[in-house]
Amino acid sequence: MIKHLSESLYFAREHLGAFFRIIGPFIVVMAPVTALTEVMSKEFNGLYVPYLLLFTCGQAYFMCRLIKYMASVVTGNKVDLSVSFTEWYNLLLVYVVYTIAVLIGLVALIIPGIFIAAKYGFAEFESVLNQREPFKALSTSWNQTKGIVVTLMLGGALINGCAIVLDIPLDIISEISSTHKFVTSCLSSIISSVSMVLVSVFYFRLYVIALEEPKVEPSH
Repeated sequence: MIKHLSESLYFAREHLGAFFRIIGPFIVVMAPVTALTEVMSKEFNGLYVPYLLLFTCGQAYFMCRLIKYMASVVTGNKVDLSVSFTEWYNLLLVYVVYTIAVLIGLVALIIPGIFIAAKYGFAEFESVLNQREPFKALSTSWNQTKGIVVTLMLGGALINGCAIVLDIPLDIISEISSTHKFVTSCLSSIISSVSMVLVSVFYFRLYVIALEEPKVEPSH
């Protein structure tokens, strides 16, 4: 797991400039939007609903571009970052179903939520790169992650765990005043978005390895 994680971090560092050009605008714009939502949510009930809709729609578009970029680097093909409505819509549905499934798992117990996140971790790649419909992408991911789900769970938990640790002092500072809360919420949003990207890079690394593994022909 550590080897794959270090390779993923190296990949992200080597392509940091391209990553920022592709998904940086989304992260930068959503940071103050997230902060404003958190600050104003007490006065305006239901503010999180349009925020989540905006975030998920943006996430689907920009992550689709990022996935295409990572695939082009691995395959050596020409980079094509265009996103059709069908690609965006299918990935959007994948994220919606994925999020609901993970939240149900987290409500039950933490481990089931992490397990579901890992089992469906390849769905976004299947949706974008193989043009699979949402539920087909999710079911394909469930099968593809067989045998490596523990690695996916540990790597994802470690990346998200680091993000949570970085968030702790920000939460403490945010209690000082509303100004501090706005700034710390912006920083917290950036940390969360970066961890989301790093988890996706880590999953993609294992996705590529899973596809490269030789298939054993069934004996007759």
